[in-house]
Amino acid sequence: MENKKKIIWASQHQPLPSQIDVLKKHFGNIEFIKLPDVPNAEYVIDLARDENIKVIATVLPMSMVQRMLEISKGMNIDIIRPEMELLHLCNPFECKEYNKDTDVALSARGEKRLRHMRFRLFTKIHELRFVKTPLGVDADVFSLDVLLFQKLQQRKKDRVVVDTISAVNNVLRKHNVRGRVIL
Repeated sequence: MENKKKIIWASQHQPLPSQIDVLKKHFGNIEFIKLPDVPNAEYVIDLARDENIKVIATVLPMSMVQRMLEISKGMNIDIIRPEMELLHLCNPFECKEYNKDTDVALSARGEKRLRHMRFRLFTKIHELRFVKTPLGVDADVFSLDVLLFQKLQQRKKDRVVVDTISAVNNVLRKHNVRGRVIL
């Protein structure tokens, strides 16, 4: 008997037939460990570690996915996400385009009609970055100190530092910020 590839399915929704087909084509014989209720990212990663599961398919909030990526570093765990395309708002029982193998209908707040979504593909999440700035501050200007610090820490070549300072000064000029970075 062939070994089954275990995949954690962290979603309130059951996998669609088309999603199962894609995963079977990629991984061969599969078995789902379904987690419809996930208390936190640690719970999912602990389960994956304890059961030696190397694939997690999830539609959890991005903040939770980011935490899963952080705590699974070095564990060789792939976190994948089914990508769904919004087709339109409709009543799926009346919609001629609705396909039970590829589509889901999800409620939309304040709408009587449902969001008609179609599965397109799975993507592997390698990294998530949240770039946040104080309200009213341009992201380019706010992140200059981080960029400069990172480049100065590298200090592999003096030219890298000179190029970085030049780039920082260009951004400062672009945003009409007084002052210059010098070393």
